[in-house]
Amino acid sequence: MIDDGSCTFPDNYPDNLFNCEQECIYSIDCCNNCDENESHNCTLDANQNCVYDLEVFLCGVSYPSNNQVEFKVCSNSNTSISGYQFSLDAMNFDIIEVMPGNDAIQAGMENFDSSNQSAVIFSYSGNSIPTSSYITLATFRGNYTDANGLVKIIPTHGQNGSIAFANSNAEELSFLITNAEWSEIPND
Repeated sequence: MIDDGSCTFPDNYPDNLFNCEQECIYSIDCCNNCDENESHNCTLDANQNCVYDLEVFLCGVSYPSNNQVEFKVCSNSNTSISGYQFSLDAMNFDIIEVMPGNDAIQAGMENFDSSNQSAVIFSYSGNSIPTSSYITLATFRGNYTDANGLVKIIPTHGQNGSIAFANSNAEELSFLITNAEWSEIPND
C-alpha cells in the first residue's frame, strides 16, 4: 500500500516505502534496509554473514561556535563511489548547511540539494571517489540545544526521500548504515 495522503508521517520519513503503521511494504535486507529495488540489497554469504559494498557511519563531531555543531559522515568502501544521497537527523539539531566531505571535494563533487537539508552529491564530469576506508562523504552543520541522543543517517528530505550510493558504472551499491549516540561520535 502506497501512502494516499491519509497517513501522517514524521518529517523526513520515506512514505513511499512504508504503510501507515510505518512498516516496510517491501523486503528488509540483512543490513536492515527497506527498499523496493532488491538488485542492490545486502546479502548473506555461505556463513550467514551480511555482505555489502560500503558501510556509512558518523566519524566526527566538532563545535565551531556557540550552539553550533558539525557532524562528519564517512564510509568504508570496497568500490568506487560516484554519487550518493542521504540526510541526517538528531533531537535538538537543525541543519543549516550540508557540504561535501574532503574526499568528495577532491573528486570534484558538489552538493546539488537546493533545500540545503540533505547530501545529494555527485560530479557532472563523472569523477568518483576511489576505493578506500574512512572516506569523508559529507559534513552537516547546524544549531543545537542539547548534545545528547541518537544521531541517524536518514533518507533525503521530501516525499520520495531515499538513501542511495552509486559506483563509477552508475550501479546502485548495497550499504550498511551505522548510527551512533551523540556521545559516541569521535571529536574532530
